[in-house]
Amino acid sequence: MRSVLGLGAGVAREVGEVAVPASIRRGRLYQNLVDATLQFLIEQVGGVEGVYTPGDRLPDNFLVRRTAGNAVEALGIVAFRASPVWVLAALADVCGMGRHLIPEIADALKAQGLLEKDAHFTSVEHLLDGLERTSARLASTINRRRSTCRRCARSGRRSTTMRAAWRRPACRRATRSSRCGRG
Repeated sequence: MRSVLGLGAGVAREVGEVAVPASIRRGRLYQNLVDATLQFLIEQVGGVEGVYTPGDRLPDNFLVRRTAGNAVEALGIVAFRASPVWVLAALADVCGMGRHLIPEIADALKAQGLLEKDAHFTSVEHLLDGLERTSARLASTINRRRSTCRRCARSGRRSTTMRAAWRRPACRRATRSSRCGRG
């Protein structure tokens, strides 16, 4: 019976290695719920050694810990309709995912010209700082830039700031309709 359980867990682990993406297998939720159970069944129940590295060794009192953890999970599910272990493991995965998403978001914003192309962004704080610098530059440019509105030029009005030109309805229509934001 033990060898059958060990064999079944080994087959499930190997199928998981092929069918489940590596990013999910590295996640805390998968490691806590699936991988630790498979490791227990393979090593402790089935008696197979060498499948997992010695650094990944389960604690000696794994079964006691798992039983206590399952009791806490059951109470959490009854009280909150969600397991606290699942919630905490999923939260850890989401936080870890941010490390991979921030550079992708930064690259997309660089491609749109919203961030400096040569800057390196590794955290949300860096990303927000970069957007703040871009917004400040844009606000300064709009506030101080001279209007090139064609209607103002045709009417003989003196060149004014974009902010002043924007207040005139004719200039507002002209700047909205032009491709670059200026008339």
